[in-house]
Amino acid sequence: MQIFLSFSNFLSKHFLNKKGPLGWALLFGLGGGLLLLACGTNHSSSNKPSYSLSGTINIPGHTAVDSDINDAMSEVPPPVSNNSFEDAQVLTPPVILGGFVTTAQAPECAEDGRLCADGDPSDYYQVALSENQVVNLYVSDALEVSLKLYDANQVLLSSKSGTSTNLILPVIETAGDYYIQVEAQNGASNYTLTITSSASMADATGLSPEQDFVPGEFIVRFKETKADTKSVDDSALKAQSLGLTVASQSDSGPLLVRIQDDQKAVLYQNLKLKPLVNNIINNNNVNANKRLAKLETVQTILAMRARSDVLYAEPNYIRKALAITPDDEYYGLQWHYPLIYLPDAWGLIPAGTGSVVVAVVDTGVLMAHPDLSSQLTNDGYDFINDPVAANDGDGRDDNPNDPGDKLHKGISSFHGTHVSGTIAAATDNGSGVAGVAWRTNTKIMPLRALGLNGEGTSFDIIEAVKYAAGLSNVSGLLPDQKADIINLSLGGSASSKAEQDVYDQVRAEGVIVVAAAGNDGSNMPLY
Repeated sequence: MQIFLSFSNFLSKHFLNKKGPLGWALLFGLGGGLLLLACGTNHSSSNKPSYSLSGTINIPGHTAVDSDINDAMSEVPPPVSNNSFEDAQVLTPPVILGGFVTTAQAPECAEDGRLCADGDPSDYYQVALSENQVVNLYVSDALEVSLKLYDANQVLLSSKSGTSTNLILPVIETAGDYYIQVEAQNGASNYTLTITSSASMADATGLSPEQDFVPGEFIVRFKETKADTKSVDDSALKAQSLGLTVASQSDSGPLLVRIQDDQKAVLYQNLKLKPLVNNIINNNNVNANKRLAKLETVQTILAMRARSDVLYAEPNYIRKALAITPDDEYYGLQWHYPLIYLPDAWGLIPAGTGSVVVAVVDTGVLMAHPDLSSQLTNDGYDFINDPVAANDGDGRDDNPNDPGDKLHKGISSFHGTHVSGTIAAATDNGSGVAGVAWRTNTKIMPLRALGLNGEGTSFDIIEAVKYAAGLSNVSGLLPDQKADIINLSLGGSASSKAEQDVYDQVRAEGVIVVAAAGNDGSNMPLY
């Protein structure tokens, strides 16, 4: 075991500097192989038998490594500079590449790494890109870094820079030869460079431990065993027989399941999985343990997807409230309404027009707010399953009041109240703000699915949407009148089959779904 631990430390120190995404893959893969060798052979005593072990380590296809790495002892193959256009390393997409950049004498660089003294601030890659491909850079530390794209004549086409851990260039529109540059502005860090098609981007990132999802749980739907009937109880029993714990279910839709420590042995045996090596992780390191839990979740989902009886399995993604309050000084004066010609629309609408229910799936609302108390239906619901995330002392209940999304001192967003007020605040009453739906009989159905930090899970959002549309859901209840419109001012970067199925159902019921497009100025899909 000592040999394995020493190798782990050596690898992270010399090659990776720190245990980034590629680092864990190498530690789990190469380290596991070395552990067998270390434990299987003993030359310390002639009285003990010795053994020879042989085998093959398979490296996933479409992977590559930065040609000038930080390992001071790397001689086979010898390191090759890729620090200029002339020395650019050739890549063949699709590809996932692990690399390292550092400025000279950066304090984050390993003391005896070969690149630390003089630095290796830039890596250049030459690549033939196809139409609709995407270049993505993930940096394991939030140092200032740049990702640049040049044409074949070395003319800069686009650039992304900052302290973000994830930089994505615009989708490639014209096939051809290009150069990619990864440049450290300060500090040192590992990075993962991926080049993939835009169509597969969601799938590629959706099963990455870097995505926002709940560690240790996922959503699964089993295939129906009979043509005309489907038993949720059968699905739950099947999940339990595999070693999964059913956390939540309704009489329609998928199951929310959890990976419990006391059932891992059964689960891994049934799914033919090997436990990830966790003896290299400091058990007091919260981030490291969380990452291991996310890796275990990804590995389990992949194994579930390989089963013939599984329709789909996917993470329980974290969705976040999309900020609608910029820091502009006079945003509170609602200058945006004239930009959408709202005053003109109001002039065309007779007072008291229609009767519309808008379900706002969000953080809930301040039920006693003077601009909203008369504008709410009486059948709102709180769908947050986790009492901690709910921040109101319990889990699901019929009280959609928003207690705030900050656990300790701080200003809560009250995002759902803001959204609901924008839609249907009491208007022309001499106080507060104006709502878009003024002059119409519009009511808000408040549905809580986002809790602490303005975050919520796919499963809770799905159940809230089904409730709003008058479909069977985990609460066992239905609204007095289904919503005409469902508003979702939330989103995340990964696609969800479970969510798509529900939105297809809701649209089939004639309900309009309105979703935010995002606020980050990116052309990447938001789900």
